[in-house]
Amino acid sequence: MAVSPWIALGGTARRYHNPQTGQQLSREAYERAYGSLKKRGAKSFKEAAKRTPSEQRALRPSKAASYARKPKAGSKAFSGLKPLAGRRTRGVQIPFHAYWDGNIQHFLTDAEPYRAGYDDAIVRIQNNKRISALQVFFEIINPTAGVSRRVPANTAVEPTSAETFDETVSDILRIVADSPRVEIVSLEIQVSFFAEYLKPAASKGLRTKPKKKR
Repeated sequence: MAVSPWIALGGTARRYHNPQTGQQLSREAYERAYGSLKKRGAKSFKEAAKRTPSEQRALRPSKAASYARKPKAGSKAFSGLKPLAGRRTRGVQIPFHAYWDGNIQHFLTDAEPYRAGYDDAIVRIQNNKRISALQVFFEIINPTAGVSRRVPANTAVEPTSAETFDETVSDILRIVADSPRVEIVSLEIQVSFFAEYLKPAASKGLRTKPKKKR
């Protein structure tokens, strides 16, 4: 099998470079000529999206709605994050979106734009003195089966031993490797807090009215 001369440049532009010719292509142009758009016979991502069966589109949760369900979201949430009353752990979603169709390079290209957000989250966790451990989970959707599930990407570790972005992506690839086609729609970093910072659960007893001052 011939090795493709094209190299993904990464970053927000997500362009491809051919060192043999010096040519550069946008991601859409590359996918149209060599990748997923060529396989689908589509000229643009917009056209490919229109061809996706409506039942599959319905299975994909709205990113905005998904993040809105969480009281905290995004890497900045870890700065000053405190435990909730009666809880030792707390999860925060950070943006991540990638497709797995058996092509590792395509998955890595999809994942790359989310590197900075992940790295920023880890730094903020390590600088939060209340946090004792962290574990990464990811939400996976199987369009064929129509199911969504939350899966641990790794085991809980101390903040100083947190996995890098590349290590976490490798963990995800290892888990989904045998799946024919799935979609990763978000990452969640669940943190644990030191006992000294935990808050007791709110009392469910009857409230008594405060005495009026005379």
